[in-house]
Amino acid sequence: MLSRLCRDHNFEEGTMKKRNRFFRTGIVAVCNVVILAVFLFFFFGGRDFSLEQKEDARLIGASYMTMNNEFYTIISEEVAYWVEAEGDRMILRDPALDCGRQASQIRELLDLGISALVVAPADADSLADVLTEARDRGVKVIVVDTAVADDIPADCTITSDNYEAGVIIGKYFLQKHNTAKLVVMTHESARSARERVGGFLDTVSANENILVVKKIECEGQVEIAMPRLQEAIDEGLDFDTVFCLNDLAGMWKTWKRKSAERQLPSLFL
Repeated sequence: MLSRLCRDHNFEEGTMKKRNRFFRTGIVAVCNVVILAVFLFFFFGGRDFSLEQKEDARLIGASYMTMNNEFYTIISEEVAYWVEAEGDRMILRDPALDCGRQASQIRELLDLGISALVVAPADADSLADVLTEARDRGVKVIVVDTAVADDIPADCTITSDNYEAGVIIGKYFLQKHNTAKLVVMTHESARSARERVGGFLDTVSANENILVVKKIECEGQVEIAMPRLQEAIDEGLDFDTVFCLNDLAGMWKTWKRKSAERQLPSLFL
């Protein structure tokens, strides 16, 4: 039903390795900045650095939007390693993309007496009240990956320029395509995802022959994205390219296996 094969995009092994290296380099950079932010808040200004004084150990809470994502897993492991290396303790909660659960879990962390909170909001707006409560309790709030609104308390915000990332992807896409029928995978509750999709679409809209035929909400999760994309194929949707948003390796492996069985549209990651 669909004419173009995955050969339209340069997904040779060497290209995938370069992208994976770039992806991991970005994660390491974010980890380093998060760790630095935690240390600046708590490991200077009269603190006794003696690791033997365990009774003075600080408790650091962490809540990333989902741990079903290599990006957050790596950040969590690196931050926890350095916090614990200083004799302090880390407590992690996984809201699994549930905004209400994340707010509830953060309140539980506050009740445990955390000194700082590292948080990647599943929905930034929904955390306004609990982050205000954290600030009122004297807890330092470090927001990563997805920025919160200016009126929501945060002592430190560490994000990428997701809109510009979308623009860069869009420019590259236009170099490879004069025409396309696009399916765009989205994650509307995540500000970072909205910005990346927005940057991409604003850029490719310069070419009137690039058509968005459908947007599919996938919450940034492969296990949600693939069945919904399969539904679009089964329904006979006429498209030839997919903007995948994230989860590059997992999405590509599944697609590569399926593409060996029949003609499928190109992926653009």
